[in-house]
Formats: sequence, C-alpha cells, structure tokens
Amino acid sequence: MNRRKSRTTGVVAVTVIGRYFTQLDLAMEDEGAFSGLEGLFSENASLRLKGYDEIRGCGKIREFFQALLGKNREMKHVWEIVPEQGGFRVPWAAACVSKAGDVFTMEGTDHIVLDADGKIQSLFLGIGTEA
Repeated sequence: MNRRKSRTTGVVAVTVIGRYFTQLDLAMEDEGAFSGLEGLFSENASLRLKGYDEIRGCGKIREFFQALLGKNREMKHVWEIVPEQGGFRVPWAAACVSKAGDVFTMEGTDHIVLDADGKIQSLFLGIGTEA
C-alpha cells in the first residue's frame, strides 16, 4: 500500500466526488457512464460495504456498480462533502425509480480517500444505518 501523503486539493476532491455521484446517476440511462465511473478510481482502488468482502480493482468496482444499479431505471443523488482526517465524509441521499416502477429513497454517508493523482483510492459505502 502506498503510504505517501496525498496532495489532493479540496477543489480536486469536489470535482472527483461530484463526478462520482453524477456518473452513478447517468449510468441509469447510459451504459457508457460506467466507463466514466471506472475512470474515477485508481487501478488498485478498494470498495467496502458492511457485510460484504472488500472489492479491489477498478474493473471489479465497475462490475459491482453495474449489478447494484442495474435494478433501477432512474436515480438522482444530492450530497455534501466534508473533509475529515485522511479523506472526506460524504453524506448523501438519492431518489430512485426501480425498473418495476417503484419509487424509493436511500441515504447514507460514504467515506472517500483520494490518491495523490486525485483518483478514488478507497470508498466505504455507508448506506442507511451503516453510515
């Protein structure tokens, strides 16, 4: 694991994290958005979600999001970015429409660490009470 201190600025973080949520929303309508999502992660990025094994590598992370988001027809996120020790805490909410036409909401808090190149190195998905 690379332990060098990240020099990622707040502006880069806001841009990358904003693109992450925007790409999630776009992926409902455009399969190509998954490529844009994958490009936001470092090559050996990790994704953690309570109750699941760690997912490592941007390709595997893309597959995870395709399976997770493939159940929905539409999704729209709102979020706030809060700096924290070593990364960012990102409370979020999403309004969704499933492929079956059901409307529902989700909320949580993600924890994101960017690498020195401004790519997502680590993502902990905090959904609901897992935040």
